Amino acid sequence: NQLQGPYCSSAGEPNLSTKEAAAATDDAGAWTISASLGWRAGTVVVRPAEAPTTVFLEPGTDATQDFSFWSATGGTIISDTVVVNTGPRSIKCTSGAGGAAASATSPTGIFTATTGRISFYFRMTNLPTGTNILLKVDTSGAATIVRIQVTSAGILQLAEATNQIGPNGSTLSTGVWYRLCLAWSVTSTTVNQFYLFKDTVSDISVVNATITNTAINRFQA
Repeated sequence: NQLQGPYCSSAGEPNLSTKEAAAATDDAGAWTISASLGWRAGTVVVRPAEAPTTVFLEPGTDATQDFSFWSATGGTIISDTVVVNTGPRSIKCTSGAGGAAASATSPTGIFTATTGRISFYFRMTNLPTGTNILLKVDTSGAATIVRIQVTSAGILQLAEATNQIGPNGSTLSTGVWYRLCLAWSVTSTTVNQFYLFKDTVSDISVVNATITNTAINRFQA
């Protein structure tokens, strides 16, 4: 299985339609629009929504050709130059015939707020022999809060520490790059939201699941 970034953020843009308008921006990014609409004239100041802050950007080892941005790796994992997607490299995890685990772990403290999101490209050569974890979001002590997993039939699922949460998602095929994005808001073990997107389309939505852990801190892929 292979992973490739980027982890992303996006900015809002003002969208006004006027009959006659002149627009300018200040240093803070505010849009001042002086408009004339028939017998009415006025000035409106519009401030775009703030973009989410990207706190970890690792495009599949493109920048460093190694795992220096990660805190740890496990199993058979390499920076691959053969099977790639958005850049010259990807992270290749090999499980082997025995289905051994292979992973890379982010530094602690990547996530500190109760809301967040993470996105990545994923491709698998073969279907797993059982249900395998693609990515999990953890506490600082490695206790699972939520994980993306795929079954032996290629079905996407979300799960917490011990149980699946929400319905089954799409069925993935081998040899295809998919962009997966997981977004969440976790207030407590019973007040939470998890959304999984596949290729920018909503795939699994979970609201107020019963989960075991809540202190989001890092992730493992």
